[in-house]
Amino acid sequence: MNNETLEEKSDIEKMLENVSREFEEENLKKEKESEFLPLNFDWRHEAEKLDPRVRQIFDDMLDEYARKLIISINFCESPIEQLMMLAFRSQRGNYLALTDDGEIKISQQEEIKIDKEKFRVDFLIQARVGKRRHKIIVECDGHIFHEKTKEQAMKDKRRARLLTLEGYIVLNYTGSEIWNNPFGCAREVLGFIFKDGGEK
Repeated sequence: MNNETLEEKSDIEKMLENVSREFEEENLKKEKESEFLPLNFDWRHEAEKLDPRVRQIFDDMLDEYARKLIISINFCESPIEQLMMLAFRSQRGNYLALTDDGEIKISQQEEIKIDKEKFRVDFLIQARVGKRRHKIIVECDGHIFHEKTKEQAMKDKRRARLLTLEGYIVLNYTGSEIWNNPFGCAREVLGFIFKDGGEK
């Protein structure tokens, strides 16, 4: 086999490698695009095309998911807390998918006892990522539902100090922040869990 034949074979191999790489890149691109459907995607219209048996199971799953969502916001005391809980539920799975060894438990209106005092918090998030553990309290401060006097503000600051000294991370969000961008608030809270911090 002469040098010209070797060079020709090398060129063919390179061409095949390029075609193979382009094919893989195109497939990856299609997979990523399928994960992000357009906002105007009409799933109801698409559901009408399903086989009746498939549609029955599909509708049952939707009903079950809706039931769980309603139950999850049942203990919330205000619309902003309901928005925050829905956002937490929406985002939690995305963050858990980032690790093979983690868990996130979200409780509403949880009562925390410190010495002889009891404090009720809007949300308590107990999370574990590997060996790291986090105890995060999220408070939703709405003007309508949490009007504060000077005395109440002082009481809240003392409460936050005691919770912090007990190892809790206390995060406060205004009603406007949650109302305008509940998913952004939830991502900020859950994103902290995957940063450095927390108890080893």
